[in-house]
Amino acid sequence: MAKIQLAGGMQIDARSRHSQVKMLSALQRLHDQGVPFSSLKVGEFCRLAGVSRATFYRHHQDLKDILAVELLKQIGAFEHRVDQSTIKDFQSGSALIVSALLEERPLWQLIIWASAQDLAQDLMIGAVQRVLITRDYPAQDRTFISGWLGAALLRFALQTATTEPALPQTKALSLYRMLIPDLPPIVD
Repeated sequence: MAKIQLAGGMQIDARSRHSQVKMLSALQRLHDQGVPFSSLKVGEFCRLAGVSRATFYRHHQDLKDILAVELLKQIGAFEHRVDQSTIKDFQSGSALIVSALLEERPLWQLIIWASAQDLAQDLMIGAVQRVLITRDYPAQDRTFISGWLGAALLRFALQTATTEPALPQTKALSLYRMLIPDLPPIVD
């Protein structure tokens, strides 16, 4: 089978990238201050983040979209790592996945704070769907497996994000390998 690149490369111009960083940083500060996400208003938030309302609405429909864009960026970065990897088996793949999930612990915490789990799950399912396409799974199996695995990956990420103290990578990897099985080979 020919190699299929996963990372399509989400293109974001420099100004949009700068605005995204400012808005994500503002969300992180509000989270750290214990401000309820449900109390945030776009106008107030934009002043705090140092972006105009026009800039905000040019790129986002609501405040949760900031998290969706960030998660899409992280999924793209992960897919790029997979594309660069020479070993594509369960052992190396699970190490890549756990590393990526643990690196994004603050993002998962923001997703919980914003009650954006449904949004994150849809994005995770889509990412798993792209991986399964590269493995030539039948469409019906891809839908079933990506729904289950995307949800399981999100639950794993959210659990590790809320576990205190933070799990060391070796422990998280051991748990991942115990909880989330290797995908079976395709059987006709």
